[in-house]
Amino acid sequence: MLFQPRPDTITPRRAVQLIVLATVSVVLVAGVVVWLFDRQDFPSLGLAWWWALQTATTIGYGDIVPSSGTGRVVGAVLMVESTAFIAITTAGVTSALVNRARGPSTEPAVDALAERVRELDERLARIELVLRQLHLAAVHEDRPQDDDVERDDQQ
Repeated sequence: MLFQPRPDTITPRRAVQLIVLATVSVVLVAGVVVWLFDRQDFPSLGLAWWWALQTATTIGYGDIVPSSGTGRVVGAVLMVESTAFIAITTAGVTSALVNRARGPSTEPAVDALAERVRELDERLARIELVLRQLHLAAVHEDRPQDDDVERDDQQ
């Protein structure tokens, strides 16, 4: 299935795809329903789809309007759904732009990875400190001590 919803993988892009699919579906179904129930105002399916598209895009020229109760209910549902489509699409685009401008992702996986890198950095710093201490101890042992030099001189 092209748009299989999976709650664990909903992203802004996926949400927009689902909303576009829902809006196109509602426009097509609204055109068919209004054509079936209001043939006086919509004698052809093409005219009904044209009206549904006008209504969904909030243009609504007013040259074609349903006169039956069913047609008006279909029109109301179409208007509410298309207004939601515009609002959600605008919010999705805005969210994507804000996230891009904000910089690094705030995804949990990215946060977990950043924390792991910090832990490894601290661990590496501790290892380097121990190595320096071992190196200094080894250098210190190899160097003759002042007491050792004096003993050698006395013998």
